[in-house]
Amino acid sequence: MDLLSNREIAIIFWLIVLIGFLYRKNAFESASSILSSSANIFLSPQILVPFFLMVLYFCSMIFALWEMGVWESNYLKNTLFWFFFVGLSTLFRMNKIADQKNYFSDALKVNVKIIFFIEIVINFYGLPLYMEFIFVPVTALLGAMLAMAEGDEKNKAAVSFILYLMGFMGLLVTAYAFYQLIFDTGEFFSAATLADVILPIALSTLFLPFVFVLRLYIRYQRAFIGLKTTISKTWLRWYAKTLAMLFFRFDVDLLDRWKNSVIRCDTKSIKELHFSLFGMKKLAKYEMNPDRVNFAVGWSPYEAKDFLVSDGLKTGYYTDLGNDEWFASSNLVELEGGIMPNNIAYYIDGNSHAAKCLKLCLNMNEPTSASSAHNELAWLARRLYKEAVGSELPEEYEKAVIAGDTKFGDIKSRNIEVSREEWPSGNGYSLRFEVSTEK
Repeated sequence: MDLLSNREIAIIFWLIVLIGFLYRKNAFESASSILSSSANIFLSPQILVPFFLMVLYFCSMIFALWEMGVWESNYLKNTLFWFFFVGLSTLFRMNKIADQKNYFSDALKVNVKIIFFIEIVINFYGLPLYMEFIFVPVTALLGAMLAMAEGDEKNKAAVSFILYLMGFMGLLVTAYAFYQLIFDTGEFFSAATLADVILPIALSTLFLPFVFVLRLYIRYQRAFIGLKTTISKTWLRWYAKTLAMLFFRFDVDLLDRWKNSVIRCDTKSIKELHFSLFGMKKLAKYEMNPDRVNFAVGWSPYEAKDFLVSDGLKTGYYTDLGNDEWFASSNLVELEGGIMPNNIAYYIDGNSHAAKCLKLCLNMNEPTSASSAHNELAWLARRLYKEAVGSELPEEYEKAVIAGDTKFGDIKSRNIEVSREEWPSGNGYSLRFEVSTEK
């Protein structure tokens, strides 16, 4: 393969132009201060230690591949590109990756699908050099504009336009690549190209164990930070950390649930610590095969929490708040744009055995859009009632939700309530729909 592709030559050229521009504009002083602050962040132990561990692991990977005879020095450029644009990018996104449940399966799919298409087909057949000199700064400018515009609802139209424009440019580049592929299949399907395909996939796959261990470390570190406020005795806190690693091992979601339960109480003895750990393991096992709940008593909380999943209202775990009070809630789902958009959430209250109250709450931050928000709540109320009771919501309750009125009643041993609460600020209100067991 060539030392540098047309695209890489164009990137280097425009970087030199940018540096020259900054020099002429005396911008190096401000740029150096930014670099200085960035260097201080990078040199912190929280980043520097994982970075050196990553470098060590990466070098070990390359050495192992070299020893097996599958890595050669002419792969150095692609290897370095992978390190800086994939490896480091992954490292700096670890806090986000740590919260992604399906990261590893998704990463494997991306490796096979995206790397072959983007890194090989498009990059193998780069544009002519004069076109790359245009393509590189335009895409960089669009990428910068997209980064600045995203996250603000006022820029939604601009974001859509930029994405369409970038998609169109990508389509043109892809079409050119496939045009070249049709007339140059011999060069593409060669041993060198096959190596270019396999190398980034192999590196990304071999890198996953390091990501897995680092993700595990981050999740445990987060959980253990919370123990400082609830387990005051140092020796007991260290004992708790050791037992937690033995109990939960790779189940970091259950670890977080245990940490959250411990935070709500002041653990002072080994007995209390053992009770919390064994109790969490017992609860996780019970949730896999919970008891059926008689309709007269309430609902199974593990069924009720998923009543509105298809509508985007998925609750978290059914959690013990103490005194046999249990609770689960969804995230607040925004209904439309704006500085303070209206939002809606789904809540479940009950005890350890059964859910007793299912509630939808609409927070009206923008009363001017009450009509559409009330209709959305009415739709969800119909869906919840159908799931909870097994029949259609009576029309008078649906009308009460749409009108924002208050209405109470009981049907099929269930209390139904539509209530409205004006906020003290006078700038909005909450509208609730509840289905609960008879009190």
